Amino acid sequence: MKILQVNTEKGWRGGERQTLITMEALRELGIEVALIAKIDEPLFKKATGLGFEVIGIKNSFDTFVKLSSMENKFDCIHAQSGKSHTETVFTKFLHRTPLVYSRRVDFSPKGYFTKLKYRHTDMVVSISNAISRILDESKIYHQSPVIYSALKTSIHAPNSRDEFLTSLGIDSEVEIIGVVAALEEHKDPLVAVNTLNEITKERKNVILLHFGVGSMHNRVLDHIKANNLQNSYLLMGYKDNVEEFFPLMDVFLMTSKMEGMGSSVIDAFLNQVPVVSTNAGGLNELIHDRGDLCEVGDHECLSKNILDVLNQSEIGSSKKVLNAYGFAKEELSYLHMGREYIKIYEQVAKK
Repeated sequence: MKILQVNTEKGWRGGERQTLITMEALRELGIEVALIAKIDEPLFKKATGLGFEVIGIKNSFDTFVKLSSMENKFDCIHAQSGKSHTETVFTKFLHRTPLVYSRRVDFSPKGYFTKLKYRHTDMVVSISNAISRILDESKIYHQSPVIYSALKTSIHAPNSRDEFLTSLGIDSEVEIIGVVAALEEHKDPLVAVNTLNEITKERKNVILLHFGVGSMHNRVLDHIKANNLQNSYLLMGYKDNVEEFFPLMDVFLMTSKMEGMGSSVIDAFLNQVPVVSTNAGGLNELIHDRGDLCEVGDHECLSKNILDVLNQSEIGSSKKVLNAYGFAKEELSYLHMGREYIKIYEQVAKK
């Protein structure tokens, strides 16, 4: 069986990371896999570096041209983003290949154009039960199977905690709150600032490291300054291997308004970092009894839960953390995810 993965997004976020992890799992399970990706973007470079067959594209027109020539070359095409879904559907009459789409967003699909795309997709896979329910309620697609995102477990910190903090000019005795999220509206970064502001009213020796970039950068920076948090809320920007920083964190924070699943939470689980989060989308089912949940936008609840975590002794041995670690190791294995996708590919290829 030969599978073509398609992800033509710019940058390196959860969907791109999951695309590469899916490819690694498939290859390890004996499936031949290739990728269409945007030239010189992180996914293109990483996949090429790992020895995958990568078909580079420059723009959407180039994608349409490349996809149109794929007839009889693959058993299945797997679109890994909304943009890629559009590109693969509207060339399907030319490539004539069964199409699978992984839906990662938790808003309700609407409109004739969207309905047409889903009608011509052989299987839409949801990355959480929340997304599958949203599709059912939209009446555009029913009974979408759920395959959770997954991560590989070999994660190592790049430096010792003390060395890392010294490089930032920070006291090694601080407690670290980690955030890994784009600076975009649906991630609600202003709530993260408000959360830290509440925490520092009671606990001074705390810093928040926010990894991510986005269109709200200046708004977030202004909000940090307005709350006089310049020395404790640090915008770390984009990091190529951000997963390596999780072992340095004392607690991980998610403030999303909308979230399909939140694969960074899995990083926290695997590194036995306590998680405090909003209950948006798939976060509710992922975290459940494995962390602490608050309503979207409730920075007072988020700050209280973080303070509770920081006030605990022997954080790493808490029941929630151990539940989370066991769940991630057993249920969110990248090879398990790969096997589940192979079942889907085999099913649509027989149609």
